[in-house]
Amino acid sequence: MEPRKNPALGNSVPQPPWAKNPKDLGRLGEPFSFSPEEPGLPPVPEFRKPEIARFNLARAHHPCSAGSLKAEVLEWFAQSDILFMPSLSEGLPVVGVQALAKGLALVVSKIGGFLDLVNEGQNGFLIDNPDQYEDALRQLLDDPQKLSRFKKASRKKAEEFSIKRIVDRYETLLSTCR
Repeated sequence: MEPRKNPALGNSVPQPPWAKNPKDLGRLGEPFSFSPEEPGLPPVPEFRKPEIARFNLARAHHPCSAGSLKAEVLEWFAQSDILFMPSLSEGLPVVGVQALAKGLALVVSKIGGFLDLVNEGQNGFLIDNPDQYEDALRQLLDDPQKLSRFKKASRKKAEEFSIKRIVDRYETLLSTCR
């Protein structure tokens, strides 16, 4: 069994890290990566500051902000088991594909390109109700075997997004246009 790592908390524009509900993370009692004050993002609103303090999230680091460099993201993913990304909107998030390639289980919003990245209940959970995030995270954090299966399934799912597979699909598509 692999040693347990931290979940990586993803971020997306226009949703700064403080927009995520700190109590969802705090209730789990796990070490999370989170920085409520990140350069270039709007300041934390006053109503969020008491929750951030109450759940002891004020001094952690948020690795996956919209401006993070690929190397930084991949470094954090190497220390993580889960990509937790409650987003308001996404196309096909590159960070999600990178998480698959690094073998992270995904707990993400049921929107946009995440629908292509997650095989529900196999490599992650697609969440459409914010009240479901805690349960999804808890299922993976409390069951190391399930987490390990999800991580392996993510690595397998990543193969669908390899350059070779994408080129092959385009060639097939273009050959039918003649």
